[in-house]
Amino acid sequence: MALVYDVRARLGYLLDSETRASNARFRTSERLDGLPLPEPELVCAISGHFDVEEYYESGRRHAARIRQVLAANGVALDRLRSLLDFGCGCGRVVRH
Repeated sequence: MALVYDVRARLGYLLDSETRASNARFRTSERLDGLPLPEPELVCAISGHFDVEEYYESGRRHAARIRQVLAANGVALDRLRSLLDFGCGCGRVVRH
């Protein structure tokens, strides 16, 4: 069943010229941090959609939330000497 979902999702992305154009624009955007972005197929494997900008922004939002939780517990992220991001995949959160 997963294979059927995967094939259907990839075909949908191939036919979705709007999302493909949006992804191409975002990849050349000045908002990026200079780190490479995963291909849309990997984005889909991680997040269930092909929208590279939403993938990037969700990582930014989750990083901000982690900072908030750490600060609420008296931990300043910029004061840490090291950080372990276990299971970080392709760096959606840690890049921020």
